[in-house]
Amino acid sequence: MKTGIILEIDEHYLTVLTPDGQFLRTKNIKSPYQIGEEIQFVPVDVPIRASLKWYSTAKGKGLAAAALAIMIGASTFIPFYQSNQVYAYMTIDDGSSIELEVNKELEVIGMIPYNDEGEKIVNSIKDWKKQEVSIVSEKIISEMEKQEVGDGNIVMSSTILAGETETNRKQKLNQVMTAIQTFVKEEHQATITHVEGTEVEREKAKEQGVTVGQIKEKEMRKNAKENQHPKKSKKGQNQKNEQNIGPGNVEVDPKLENQKHDTNAPEMNNDNNHKNNQNTIDNKEKWDKTQNQNPNSAPQNKFQNNNQHNNQNWQKPNPSQQRKQDSPNGKGNQK
Repeated sequence: MKTGIILEIDEHYLTVLTPDGQFLRTKNIKSPYQIGEEIQFVPVDVPIRASLKWYSTAKGKGLAAAALAIMIGASTFIPFYQSNQVYAYMTIDDGSSIELEVNKELEVIGMIPYNDEGEKIVNSIKDWKKQEVSIVSEKIISEMEKQEVGDGNIVMSSTILAGETETNRKQKLNQVMTAIQTFVKEEHQATITHVEGTEVEREKAKEQGVTVGQIKEKEMRKNAKENQHPKKSKKGQNQKNEQNIGPGNVEVDPKLENQKHDTNAPEMNNDNNHKNNQNTIDNKEKWDKTQNQNPNSAPQNKFQNNNQHNNQNWQKPNPSQQRKQDSPNGKGNQK
């Protein structure tokens, strides 16, 4: 078994350059190989293509060694670059506000304070560079407690950058958050609320000079307040109106009510007026009929009392006429 870097790939074989400058061939087993990839392989006795024989000369070997050095250097540089590339952001908020930059290995590569209290905490922590995020987070929380910053209600947010879809790293980050919550619960008189953010939310928070955790905390307080004082729904309002309808109350059809005030509906108004007049006439006829059938019945309203009183006054004779009628000869007493 040998180790080398792939220089050429064809349908059946790979051409590999070994550290000692040899060009060897191995079978292509249809794996997703890439030029410059370092592999372990079993050499096969297959003639090297004519285009590669030039590399067997002294000059060719020199260039091959230079190419090998570049490849090795690139393979060393790539992990170094990745270790300094931000994979996710985490924030810790409780009086002090601090943002941590985390690489794919979940090591802290940057620490940014967002207020004066956060700056004091950052300046108090030593040897945090390239430390695991769980260790640095525990140091920050311990220092916050030491400096009596906040009230012990810690909000931690995590924002994974777009395009980073590696599930195992996301799961590992969640495990780290769980470990931090356990540590705080056991070692400190504090609680941690973990929230997840997006890049859009982070940019919005950055424009406002705050962290994602502060934005999320504000949203949670707003939602809690709305839950305590929910707005009345239309359904609830309808039920309330139905409960108010009882004996002596009349429920008005909204359509009729609208038509009542609608100046563009003259026909409806005329119909209503006609019906009202007809109802008045009908009621009067019923009353007259009742009076004819029951002449001794008591009057029903003031208007009718006045009419009856007037009729009685009109029919009552005056005293002089009464004396004439009472005399024997009908002419009254004569002196």
